[in-house]
Amino acid sequence: MSKLLYANFFRLWRNRLFQVGLGFMFFAGGWLVFQQYRQLTGYGASVTLDSTFFVYTMMIGVVSAIFCSLFLNVEYSDGTIRNKVIVGHERTAVYLSNLIVNIAASFLFCLSYILANIVIGIPLIGGLTIPLRKVLLILSGSMLTTIALCAIFTMINMLIHISGHDADMRELAAAINSQLRVFHQSRQKFEHGDLELKEAITNISHDLRTPLTAIYGYLRLLKTEECPETRQSYLSAIEDRTKALKQLTEELFHYTIAAGDTEELPLEKVTVNGVLESCILSYYAVLNQHNITPQISVTDKKIERTLNENALSRIFGNIINNAVKYSDGDLSVSLSEDGTITFSNHAAGLTEVQVGRFFDRFYTVNTARKSTGLGLSIAKTLTEKMNGTISAAYENSTITIQISFP
Repeated sequence: MSKLLYANFFRLWRNRLFQVGLGFMFFAGGWLVFQQYRQLTGYGASVTLDSTFFVYTMMIGVVSAIFCSLFLNVEYSDGTIRNKVIVGHERTAVYLSNLIVNIAASFLFCLSYILANIVIGIPLIGGLTIPLRKVLLILSGSMLTTIALCAIFTMINMLIHISGHDADMRELAAAINSQLRVFHQSRQKFEHGDLELKEAITNISHDLRTPLTAIYGYLRLLKTEECPETRQSYLSAIEDRTKALKQLTEELFHYTIAAGDTEELPLEKVTVNGVLESCILSYYAVLNQHNITPQISVTDKKIERTLNENALSRIFGNIINNAVKYSDGDLSVSLSEDGTITFSNHAAGLTEVQVGRFFDRFYTVNTARKSTGLGLSIAKTLTEKMNGTISAAYENSTITIQISFP
């Protein structure tokens, strides 16, 4: 356990959140004293250090809760706690080491506040007037309360392990662990989504601004041009940019509908074979225009799944659109007897990293001009809404996208 404590204290000392917490408590201790000093000098009010000295008891619960949650959440999300158990540390030892470090951090937060209160307060408004015995009693009570809060916060932020045979306790522990996992996953999804949102806003502003700037420029040229042929070329350019802008706004609309949780997709028994064949047929003209002759292999077995037919058609359509953008001139589509749908095509100009980001919102590569970067993201969202899985792989210059539904 000594190694666990050493590692945790070393991480604590370098933790930015811990440093911010110390600074905040020190600032709070000094700021409250300064406010009392202003009352004394400005209004002649009778003030003492007693009115600010114990305010930390009301603050430490919130500060400790935030610190424990974020400090331990990093260990959980990085797999550090699991790795400690794997290498042989007892789960109890891991819990106790985390608890001790959280208690120490909380005590240091309190000490930071008290230190600022005393160092700044005594010269400005004088010392405590409360009897020393009462001060020690309140300090002891606040320290015990802090320990109890840290124990609760540490337990909440770690999965619970029950080694006994009490069925009720094991069921309770399993239920709590399930909720903790959901909480941690939701937190990670939120943090990742927030980062994606910032990138998305930047990309949207750029994608909207580019065609609008071009349209505005051509309109200004159109005002000064008298030649009918030149006017026509400018109008064609404006039409192209307007179409690109319309496509982006439509994709944004479809994405917000697909990603929204406001309503569930109506599901019914769907024959995947028929939907897939109809979708390929509807894109035949586009594929032919790009000199792509699809190789189709669909099982004779009737594959039925509980899905939304419109959503499934959109998934297939978006994937075929993706193939049109990136294909070197081929496309293979197959539906196996186990219901797995596979789309593959050669794309020598891509890399494994680029293909790995195909499902990211607004992600495009240089070869995909006129792309919004939302097609496969919509496909992924709709697939997951229907409890399916979708994946993309890149090997031997070939993109392979697989979909399966339970």
